[in-house]
Amino acid sequence: MNIKPSFLNGALIGLFISFIGAIGFYGLALIIPFMVSAYLMIGILGITYHCYLSSTQQSNKGLVSSIVILVLITMVSWLFAWSLLTVVSLNCFLIWMFRIHYFHKSAIGAIGDLAILIGSTFLSAYTFAHTDSLFLSIWVFFLCQALFVLIPESIVKNSSPHHHVESKFSVAKRNAQSALNQLNQAI
Repeated sequence: MNIKPSFLNGALIGLFISFIGAIGFYGLALIIPFMVSAYLMIGILGITYHCYLSSTQQSNKGLVSSIVILVLITMVSWLFAWSLLTVVSLNCFLIWMFRIHYFHKSAIGAIGDLAILIGSTFLSAYTFAHTDSLFLSIWVFFLCQALFVLIPESIVKNSSPHHHVESKFSVAKRNAQSALNQLNQAI
């Protein structure tokens, strides 16, 4: 399936992931320890978001290997049972790396995406601190992540289209000059 990334698609995917995250976390927390439930849901949400990003790609080149790397890194983070902050940061870093590899081809795009990622992480933590709602916190994070489609590829304009327009103008000017010269010679 090939979906064009847009803010609306990202917001709806964020809403879907938020439902999965909140229901899954609280459901798992009833049967397994709190931290295990948190690690498991962070990994599942990260993999779900990567699958959404993968579905937006024209080419499947490298997508399977990037998902496998994500799953392996997630499993290693579970194995070493790092702090919750480290696991969240690692998953955010993997989202950023995936997006700059597949969506942003310039440093400006990568920096803009990093700013969105950092901002959404802080806004998500702020939302959780003030509402105690896991659902809202996850949705704020992924709602802000949907903004990545608004990042321009670069600030510098590409000179080749402008040069192409100038060359068309030059040709037209030359043709007009030639026509005027022929008219002058005929008179």
